[in-house]
Amino acid sequence: MARKVVLGYTDKLQFLGNEECRTRYMAAEGTNPARLEYDYMIKDHLGNVRVLITEEQNQTPIRLPRWKRLKRL
Repeated sequence: MARKVVLGYTDKLQFLGNEECRTRYMAAEGTNPARLEYDYMIKDHLGNVRVLITEEQNQTPIRLPRWKRLKRL
């Protein structure tokens, strides 16, 4: 029986979660070694996650859609 592959993941652990945070495994890329990244979840008084703060050091700029950019005066 063939395995179903979804988004390129086959029997791989993607993250470990607990009540306050999750730990993600980041595979080695080029000269960068494999590492663990931690994401902390800030919740409101009802227990809904409002903010996710990560320790990941990604320097890729995020480009907003044209309609979300602010016009400078």
